[in-house]
This record gives sequence, structure tokens and C-alpha cells, in this order.
Amino acid sequence: KVWLNGHEWAKRQAIHAGIGFTELSNGFATCTDPAALQAICDRLGPGTINVFFERWMSILPLPLTGADRAAGYWWELSMRQIETSRTVVFDAPRRASSFFEALVADNLDIGRPDRVELIFAGHPRRWGRPPKVEPTYKTRIDTRDTIGVTVNADYKHSRIKQYLKDGRALRIETVINDPGDLLCKRRLPHLEVASHERCKRLGRGFLS
Repeated sequence: KVWLNGHEWAKRQAIHAGIGFTELSNGFATCTDPAALQAICDRLGPGTINVFFERWMSILPLPLTGADRAAGYWWELSMRQIETSRTVVFDAPRRASSFFEALVADNLDIGRPDRVELIFAGHPRRWGRPPKVEPTYKTRIDTRDTIGVTVNADYKHSRIKQYLKDGRALRIETVINDPGDLLCKRRLPHLEVASHERCKRLGRGFLS
């Protein structure tokens, strides 16, 4: 398994580029050059991840040899879990709190099948054979988390979680445990498709 924290990568790249920023927990609150920081974040894709992977594969002891690789036997990355987030930073904590309180009230039914399928699948299921196992749909309002109140919407193997980050930003986290939930393939080259589909579908949900 390969675990990669995109925020830490972006933070190191920003420091290297001389971009000043104020951190949130695993995020950015402010920065001196938003366009340049966004360009850095946009660079993190299949190619960058594969370079990271190959660098470690050249260091770690492996059962396969160079001859094996030349014969076509090697490892390829596939996506087991994708975690992405959208962070909306407010200029005053009180505005963030007021917005989040209203958002919680408006999204109590986000886990209904017709709404959550619209986010993930692009449309409610209206045709075809019913699935062998009915997908899980539910909305959970959780107050036990150390980060405070969270709104969770579950769909099949995936979920969307929204909460107030550090008292000043709205964080919307999407955790995809099966790219098939977004009708995407698992291999790493399809990461950009999965990210695009995730962003497109998110607009149909919490912030629509």
C-alpha cells in the first residue's frame, strides 16, 4: 500500500516556491499567491504520484529483478481509497459558524436515496435490475467527534463529511473507498477522471 498526503506535498512545494501561507489543520487558511498555490495543487496527478512510487521502488528490496521488469512483470498502482476536500474559508469565525448552522439544517435529508444518488451516480436509479445488495443510504449528525458537529452522508462504500474546520472554515471531505461509486476505474491513470467527477457531483449536493 502507498499512502500519500497531498496537503503535505503541496505545503512543501509552496515553501520551495517561496509562497507564504497560514495553515489550517491539513489545509490552507491564507496565502500570498492563491493562483500559484492552486497551480501547485493542480500538478498533483498520476504522473507525480508515479514518480514518488518509482523512487521508493528503486530503494526498497523487491522480489522482482530488472530482468523480470523487462519481461513485463512489475507493479502498477490502483486506487483503493481517494480522499479529497473542499475548504471554504470565511473572513470572520462568526460568519463561518452561522453558515454551518444553516447548512446542517438544510442537509438533514442529504442521505436520502434520491439525493445521494444524484451526487454520486449523477441521477437517481430509475431503471435496470435492482442490485443484489441494496446500497447504504443514510445521513448522520455526529457530535462525538473531537472536531465538533459533523454531517455525514453515506453512499455504498463512500461518504461525504462536512464540518467546521478550526472554527473558521467549512470543510467538505469526500472519501471514496471504491472508484466504482463514481463510475470510474481503479487504475491510477483514472485519478484525474475520478477527481473531476467528484467535483462535478459535489456541486449537486451540499453547496448547490
